[in-house]
Amino acid sequence: MKRRIYKIKNKIILAVLIFSCCTGDSILPINYAPVITSTAITSATVGAVYIYNVEATDPDGDSITYSLTTKPNGMNINSSTGAIAWIPITSGSFGVTVEVSDSDLPAPPYDVDRMIYTLDKCQFGSSNTPFSNICYLKDWQATKSNILYKITSCCFSEADNNDVSYFYFNGHGFCLDNTAYICPADRTYFLDSSISVDELESALSSIPGTKVVIIDTCNSGGF
Repeated sequence: MKRRIYKIKNKIILAVLIFSCCTGDSILPINYAPVITSTAITSATVGAVYIYNVEATDPDGDSITYSLTTKPNGMNINSSTGAIAWIPITSGSFGVTVEVSDSDLPAPPYDVDRMIYTLDKCQFGSSNTPFSNICYLKDWQATKSNILYKITSCCFSEADNNDVSYFYFNGHGFCLDNTAYICPADRTYFLDSSISVDELESALSSIPGTKVVIIDTCNSGGF
């Protein structure tokens, strides 16, 4: 698809929106996935109530949400307790898949969606020029390599010294030894898996023109 580039007095308006999810405090640990510990009940009787209480644990102690990604008609699960209830009306084999997830920082993906919606309606100058390019990464797309690639080689590749570029990050951040960091989705215990203020500044400095940077994290004052 051909991309349209709009200019206002030789200015291109560009934006990249990034959300990265990772857990923790000052030094962020790995966010381990919850694990189902109960054994499924695999038989049921037509016309009788089938009940199976899914049990799961989360190594990080996060609260757990239960859902059914594959299920027969009429089967339901309590998202908070994991209780499955169903009354089969016919015999046969039925596929059932239970998914458990922890509740690590659920808001930022929606914040990015709202930001995309808002920027998409923004207009600049007397010619009412919209953003020419809005890139975004969400959840596990927002790895360190993807974030830096989007900044240095993708989203702002057509910018020049007369242009205005926006960068927005919503997720986790921390500060260590007076240096602030943002946390990509693939962050590990190793410090170099995060993006320091110096790394981010270096990447953003490669973009010509004016940069508007919005960091919505803990310890964002370090940026």
